[in-house]
Amino acid sequence: MTKSANVFSLVILILFVVVGVFTLVSDGIFGANGVETTATISKIEKVYQGTATVHKVYVCYTVDGVDYVDVLLDAYDPSMQENGQISILYMPNNPTEISYPKMRWLPWLLLATGAIGIVGYFATNKAKTNHAP
Repeated sequence: MTKSANVFSLVILILFVVVGVFTLVSDGIFGANGVETTATISKIEKVYQGTATVHKVYVCYTVDGVDYVDVLLDAYDPSMQENGQISILYMPNNPTEISYPKMRWLPWLLLATGAIGIVGYFATNKAKTNHAP
């Protein structure tokens, strides 16, 4: 592997860790302050970005008698269907700020992947320098 490919891999792994930490902090805030409610999935849009397909999920729910319509959810699960009901968390001071609590494993996966990859990166580079003539 070339040096530039190694550096690129390291940058990607660091991004995994940073995004994982950011998402964990956000999940912690929702876990501590969020209020659970039931939302109806109003629509699921498929957006094609190159070879990837991104799903945008919009939900409707009511908080204190106020209807929130077509609010973008921060997650997609293949089991989701339009007009289906899911549990969400919303922030009491801003009910349009919502989160899907069933995706709480994702930041841990990002952190673990990034951390293991970074350790492997440095272990591999150390092994290469120790065996250099």
